[in-house]
Amino acid sequence: MIRRHWLAAHLRSIAIAGVGASLAAIAAVAQAQDRQPTTVRYTEVIRSIFYLPSYVAIEKGFFAQEGLKVDLSTAWGSDKAIAQLVGGHVDVALLGPESAVYIQTSPSPDKAKIFASLTATDGRFLVARQPVPDFRWDLLKGRTVLGWRKGTTPQLVDDAVMRKRGLDPDKDLNYLTNVPPPALMGAWQSGVGDFATFFEPDVSRIEQEGRGHAVASIGRELGEVDYTAFMAMESFIGKSPDVIQRWTNAIARAQAWVQQADPKEAAKLVTKYFPQLDVELIASSIERNRRHGIWKKDPLLEAAAIDRMQELMIAGGTMKPEQRIKYESVVAAGFAEKARSAVR
Repeated sequence: MIRRHWLAAHLRSIAIAGVGASLAAIAAVAQAQDRQPTTVRYTEVIRSIFYLPSYVAIEKGFFAQEGLKVDLSTAWGSDKAIAQLVGGHVDVALLGPESAVYIQTSPSPDKAKIFASLTATDGRFLVARQPVPDFRWDLLKGRTVLGWRKGTTPQLVDDAVMRKRGLDPDKDLNYLTNVPPPALMGAWQSGVGDFATFFEPDVSRIEQEGRGHAVASIGRELGEVDYTAFMAMESFIGKSPDVIQRWTNAIARAQAWVQQADPKEAAKLVTKYFPQLDVELIASSIERNRRHGIWKKDPLLEAAAIDRMQELMIAGGTMKPEQRIKYESVVAAGFAEKARSAVR
């Protein structure tokens, strides 16, 4: 009898404890749901399928699951994006790694640091007015090439690729650098240039409209190099390291998702970012980029990538050899290393 009473009392205490634990768990979930997400002011340098993982991180809810709300804007130019970042108008910017190097060597007391990398190489394709089945780079001699602003990653890469192929970009062709990124498509459509370089979805759109044909992958010519990266000012990183880590976690998950996703499923997910384009064209853009290995599989930017970028800058005349800076000066690798480990 005593044992029966003891057992009943013991079971009641277990039940009460279980209810208490359940209530505590429910309260914790409710508290997490009630907590206001942290808004991150974010600008991308241009709008492009090239940045697919960043849109996926928003639309799949990866940022939201990290407690972040993304306030997205498009700068339409690295100079504008840098100005917003240095001026404190945005917290995070997606730019070419050379931008962090420029800020590092600028008078600004607050420097920028890269904390995550998005793309594995140049995502542009060289487009010709007419089909060129047996394209050779020497066909650019004497021609006008609609290019990118001097000192930007696209221009530095174009210089390197042309020199690799035996062309002097300053003498052998007319490389136009005075057309701002938002006007490149309009310039091409109006007849400017014999050749041009575009990111997706513009390449697929040009082909669909019969206004040109992709003849070469710039990324394939260049090889592997981290081309675009997320960066923030050191002051923001020091004040909000948890925000930077959560951002990087979300990007790492999006990069892993993009590697396996069906192109059409991914296209449907991001149609709101390209409202003038149909799903099939966006899917074609995604397929072409993935086929050429454009997107990184994880967010870590290696030291070799910074070395390669500085080599391009020196060769392009925008940096002197003695101005080289160390990897640790412009990259805060710990966030990507932690996120990469978590995703694996």
